[in-house]
This record gives sequence, C-alpha cells and structure tokens, in this order.
Amino acid sequence: MKLKWNKEFALEQVGGDSSLLNECLKVFIQAANEDLYKMKRGILDGNFELVKRAAHSLKGAALNIGMNGIMELAKEIEDEALNENISKINYNIKKVEDLLNEILNET
Repeated sequence: MKLKWNKEFALEQVGGDSSLLNECLKVFIQAANEDLYKMKRGILDGNFELVKRAAHSLKGAALNIGMNGIMELAKEIEDEALNENISKINYNIKKVEDLLNEILNET
C-alpha cells in the first residue's frame, strides 16, 4: 500500500500555510498512533467494536488531511472488525504503521 498523500488537498485545507500543515501532520500522527493503540487493545480484549470505532476515527482523520492510503487501510480495518478477522486487521495495522513511518521520514 502506498501513502497516496494528496498534499495539494492538505495544503488547501490549511489555506496554503505549509508551517500549519506540518503542525497538522504532527497532530495527525499522534492521533493515528492513539487509534492504532486502541485497535491493538481491542484485539487483545476481543472488543471489535473498539477496533471498529478506532478505525473509523483514523479513517476520518486521514481523509481530512488527504492521506488516502491510510484512509483506505482504515476502511479495510473497520470492515474486517465486523468479521473479527484478526489476521487481516493486524496486517493492515502494520501497513498503517509503515505509512506513518514514511510520513515521519519525509517531514
């Protein structure tokens, strides 16, 4: 999975202010890591509703900042939480973590 970051869209969301965009990226990464933690906790507890809610939160945040690859993975996690497909959820969580690391390396 690729990041598929629509940076032009993200810049438009912050009125073209690249400094503000960098701050938004930091907030996004922190929120994404919190959502990933909730997903992992949900899997350990067998609470797939928590996994689904955290994935939904991540999906919305990614959409708002133009992170289409992460948004697509979050949607898959949300869908797989309904099926309680732990292996697919874990696989996609790892992919999200990889993409978050890619963002960190670019900023």
